[in-house]
Amino acid sequence: MASIVEKIQDTLQSALNLNATSSTPSTGKKALLLGAGFVTKPTVELPAKSGTEVTVACRTLASAQKLSSGIPNTKAISLDVSDDAALDAEMEK
Repeated sequence: MASIVEKIQDTLQSALNLNATSSTPSTGKKALLLGAGFVTKPTVELPAKSGTEVTVACRTLASAQKLSSGIPNTKAISLDVSDDAALDAEMEK
């Protein structure tokens, strides 16, 4: 039986039509991921390895850095999503 992480990876790969087997340069696509909880690792890996620039945003920078560590095409930032102006600014990037 597939683990929850494997199910998430399969779902993301199918939904986004991603090739997660190789690491590619940036495609110019961008994604902002809010939070660094249990299911976020495959959510970061699949698009990032397929060339999407993924910004991992978490209230604590250390959590975002830990999640994005070792994954190509990622950057970690600290972001308080209750700060509408800060969230809007990140969405504009």
